[in-house]
Amino acid sequence: MFVVAHKKWQPALAPGQERLLIELWLEALAIDTAALDWPPVCSTSQTLRNLLTTLIEVERNILYAYHVGHLAEEVLERVADCGWLEASYSDDLVVLRDLLTRLRDIHRRVEILDAEKQRSRTFSQDEAGKTTASFLRAFLAKVDRGGLVGRQVDHLKTLTADVTTNFDVLGRAVGELVNDLVHLGHSRDHLHGWMIGAVLRQPDPLPNPTPLLNRFDAARSLGQQFPGGCEVMFMVAAPVAVPDSDGIRFVGSVPNNFPLPGGSPFLKTQKRFAIVTVIRTFDRQAATEQAHRHLVRYLHSTRLDHLSFDRMVTQRSAVRNAAGNTQEVIGLRGLPHCELHNDVLFYSTPREGRNEGTFAELDRAMYWLEQARRWDDVGRLLALWTALEFLFSKTTQPAADAIQDLMPAYLVPNYARSLLLDLWAFIEHVPDITLPPDMEARLGVEPTGVGTRRRVNLTKLLQECLKDDATNPLRAVINDYPILLRKYHRARLLDPTPKDDMPICRCLSQFERGVTFDLRFAYRARNTIVHDAAIQIVQLDRLIQRMNWMLSTALDTLLFQFAHNRTLSLSDLHEINKVNNAKWKKRLKDKVLVPHADIVDPPRPGLSG
Repeated sequence: MFVVAHKKWQPALAPGQERLLIELWLEALAIDTAALDWPPVCSTSQTLRNLLTTLIEVERNILYAYHVGHLAEEVLERVADCGWLEASYSDDLVVLRDLLTRLRDIHRRVEILDAEKQRSRTFSQDEAGKTTASFLRAFLAKVDRGGLVGRQVDHLKTLTADVTTNFDVLGRAVGELVNDLVHLGHSRDHLHGWMIGAVLRQPDPLPNPTPLLNRFDAARSLGQQFPGGCEVMFMVAAPVAVPDSDGIRFVGSVPNNFPLPGGSPFLKTQKRFAIVTVIRTFDRQAATEQAHRHLVRYLHSTRLDHLSFDRMVTQRSAVRNAAGNTQEVIGLRGLPHCELHNDVLFYSTPREGRNEGTFAELDRAMYWLEQARRWDDVGRLLALWTALEFLFSKTTQPAADAIQDLMPAYLVPNYARSLLLDLWAFIEHVPDITLPPDMEARLGVEPTGVGTRRRVNLTKLLQECLKDDATNPLRAVINDYPILLRKYHRARLLDPTPKDDMPICRCLSQFERGVTFDLRFAYRARNTIVHDAAIQIVQLDRLIQRMNWMLSTALDTLLFQFAHNRTLSLSDLHEINKVNNAKWKKRLKDKVLVPHADIVDPPRPGLSG
């Protein structure tokens, strides 16, 4: 949780918007951030680079041409929300939007054409792709020359200094910069620690403390490579017979040029050591990540099949830069994955009367979910995508299309519930917040029996959020916490009151498009791995975390539904959920007053339980 305590702030040093900037930064990099607060897998500039890569891979026949249309559609939406690009390159974006619109339209699927028209259409697609690729190369080079990080830091400072800046606008801008820094090569651990160390350090002596935004200005120095790279040392069980390899050498004792404190585990172990040279790195944690991948791959390579030894490598390392400074890295924070809650219920389903075909299909999907926990990131992505194919494949559609078509029915109905749960979790996390007794009674607050955690009636919480904003008693309680105000205002967008422009419809549509974009990116990444042996995928760990969340959410729902509807086939369950989701969204779009309970838990006609 990232609600920064009052004692760490001085009002003159960090007003509300500045505090929100820092908390958004920490939340974007956290390992346990709620799924709806995850920034997109790729920033706008990364998405532009992905489009250029996809255009090249389509030309090499690695990917099908329709991926270009998908990415053009995504880039058009992302550019529309990218304030720093609009502020710095407005003229270039006019041309870019025209090229992307043409590219999207010319790749849209149309009726079957005869051979001559199809050849003409393919030629037009190729020409549009080459033109766009040429422009993208020049535009991205211009962006890099202009200072990708520095321009975003300036833009973020401007947004933060303006007290009228919308919470979501600031959140998107923070997500863009954090994403680009990770894409450049920084580790999340380093960026998280940098914010706490460089910006939240003890304030300067009064009476002239450095304003927080001036401290944040140091972010423009991020993205600078370590001159000369690093050497990273790991403890290994590799015998003497394991030869050195490219960039990897094995030694029997800690070299003298790796100065370590006397109590270091490296000086007490009886193991051998592997020293990996990392030429291009931005911080010590990033160096450890790169070196660990390189070393693990070598120890598991076919070249060493004739040797029997323990190939496990922990992420504890000693990192030495070119200047001779050595620092131990204890380990890297792994991203947590969702767990299933209905698997025991599913496996205890009586055999009598159940649809054995559905049982087998769900069990097969769970098998591949289990496999995804056993391998490295590349293996996890392939296993998760295989699980999605088993769960959603239809004979009438290609697997990728079926996944994109059916997955939203399991995620979109949970959107409101997830927002409200996240808001309540943050309120409960702040010790200084005490709800008045009458408010607790209205919200139906009661203990869970697990520590100090309490449960709340989410429908009543939504109703409390939707009260008049100016006099809302809940807002008065959380008014001193910018991050809570942001979550409160997002919950207010769930208002189902019929009107011409309903924010809840916009939120659901935006969320569904984000799910679709992530699935498309995952499919392209899967194809690139399988067909091009790619091992460096942008934000691969975040992508895996998101795929795991999607799969676990959908699978958990299906396990519960099958346990209470044992005769239905998997395709029946998919179609019922898809129809129910479409009807529920139509009720909102038709401006029919939807009860608050149906927003929190949309009805599922045709399913019992």
